[in-house]
Amino acid sequence: MSCSSALVSSSSGPTLAAAPMLQTLGAVLVILFCIVAQLEIFAVLSKQRWLPSKVSRKLTHIGCGGVMTTALVLFPTNYWPARLAVSLSLVLFMFAFAVVAHLPEEKVQALPDFVRARLDGFVHSMCRHGDRLELMRGTFYYAFAVATCVLLFWTAPVNVIIFSSLFVGDGVADPVGRLVTARLADWCKAAAAAEPSTKGGGAPPAEPSGLRHRGARPRSTDEKSTDEREGGEGKLLPLQYRVGYFGVKSFSGSLAFFGASLLAAFGWASLFDGAGHYGPAFPFAHFMKSAAISIGVATIAEAISPPHVDNLLVTYAAAAVSFCLAESGVAPYLLTTCA
Repeated sequence: MSCSSALVSSSSGPTLAAAPMLQTLGAVLVILFCIVAQLEIFAVLSKQRWLPSKVSRKLTHIGCGGVMTTALVLFPTNYWPARLAVSLSLVLFMFAFAVVAHLPEEKVQALPDFVRARLDGFVHSMCRHGDRLELMRGTFYYAFAVATCVLLFWTAPVNVIIFSSLFVGDGVADPVGRLVTARLADWCKAAAAAEPSTKGGGAPPAEPSGLRHRGARPRSTDEKSTDEREGGEGKLLPLQYRVGYFGVKSFSGSLAFFGASLLAAFGWASLFDGAGHYGPAFPFAHFMKSAAISIGVATIAEAISPPHVDNLLVTYAAAAVSFCLAESGVAPYLLTTCA
């Protein structure tokens, strides 16, 4: 069904009118089930230490947003209550975040073991350091940004750009940045250690005992990289940079942000265009150029964002540039939607 199809007429009777309501209800249940299932899976993986908590948190970031965006194609077209249903569902998640974050510790300990275990896994899969109050930072802003954009733009191309940047770009930037910089640092360290032996020198000098607690194991490059990306002390690793006194970022992570966001925008735009959300005259090639501009600005916003507010800044940057392109007449189709 294309965007030009008519709304359900009043003469169709209650049966036809109920059809989009049931379709909307089914699609909302699909989104909720997939999100809760992902939270449970990543909570187990993180708690069992099969995945580092930072990796599971980013996979949750990508997976929940990706499922929600892809599932929008399941909703009926030309039916505005659908966007309201999705937005209100996200508001319920925001309310749950607030309740969990501010629940007194004695109340948490009084919960049944099963509920407390689920709550603990939920926090571990979504919080950086396992502190419940962190739910009111980046996680809350994440849900707020998504709920607002869904209500305003639904499946319009502007949301494809926003969600690609917020869910996929921001989700892959940190893990890719950590991996590349850590591996490059290991390579540089190995090359430096091998250099004295090639020149006939002896073994590298032993580390002074005062630099390490007695009996403590040496930290790996990944751990050092983690501390530095969180704003710890020490020199920046290769390809890393810092804007002001904010967290450490990397050029490899920023490049991954841009590339992954653009690829996701291509995929979701193809999905919605094929489902008839944009009409027959959607200029796909021009859309990708507009998406590259908006995602480029969002990449800069992520690079300079202070801790905990990157979800808001990335969303605002992508939305602002896309909206300006639409209102200026350069890309008016960016605000085209089917509901």
